[in-house]
Amino acid sequence: DMNPDFNAFYEKLEVCRFSGVNTLLIPIVPIKQIKSGYFYLTSLLTRLNTLKYLELSGLPQKNRINDKIAKAIKKDKKQITAEIKKKQQETRNIDAQIERLIRAAIVAANKKTAAAKAKANPKTTTAAETKATETSTKIVLTPEGQVVANNFRANKGKLPWPVEKGFVSLPYGDQPHPVYKSLVVHNSGVEITTDQGANARAVFGGEVISVMVLSPVNKAVMIQHGDYFTVYQNLSSVNVSKGDKVSMKETIGRIRTNGDSGKTVLKFTISQNTTYNNPATWLFNM
Repeated sequence: DMNPDFNAFYEKLEVCRFSGVNTLLIPIVPIKQIKSGYFYLTSLLTRLNTLKYLELSGLPQKNRINDKIAKAIKKDKKQITAEIKKKQQETRNIDAQIERLIRAAIVAANKKTAAAKAKANPKTTTAAETKATETSTKIVLTPEGQVVANNFRANKGKLPWPVEKGFVSLPYGDQPHPVYKSLVVHNSGVEITTDQGANARAVFGGEVISVMVLSPVNKAVMIQHGDYFTVYQNLSSVNVSKGDKVSMKETIGRIRTNGDSGKTVLKFTISQNTTYNNPATWLFNM
């Protein structure tokens, strides 16, 4: 029913306009409700003002605004998708770099093993055996290395987390992006979000075989445990050096906090030679 209160009427009109209604029905005041000339006049003026309001308010403009918003969202989605793909390519490049370092470590370890074996048994060690050891794509374990590997393997599912506290923010393997399901995100390890200022720690005793600078803001430490390797990425500073012997839960560096997101995330990987394993099957209660 018609109300001569203009403010209340325009409030209803405003709600109607922004709720997406394209046609506004202006009620007609019944003759029996016209008690005075004033009421009739205000009713007529209200209807005339309403028509003028519709003309000036620009209902088509709402559609133009919606189009702009839709285009902006589409543009943002393309930009975000491109950023995700760029980050994935950077991750693949880092994985390839780490794999090259692991292969180099395997070659170095096998040459050392071959030389030690030839020195210990010069009469029984053949050139063919030496070459086979040196060219193997997997670590040829010494008796000491075999003990370390066996101990590491015996602790599968019982290893401590590489951070004191945190949660898995990106699990191992291929999975749809949490927002853009059509994008497949690959992770060679796990990403663990922790507190700002948190440290990374070794999950098992071993030898530091590499301290890597993956980018100006991303350092990594690789530790060898027999023929297993653990890698701790996204460190802002490192407390160990190549050749150091580390023990379980020993601090190896501080995890970097991203300046844009404010998040502190450690990427952690486990591999046997160059074959990545799912850390969730190795770390306790992950």
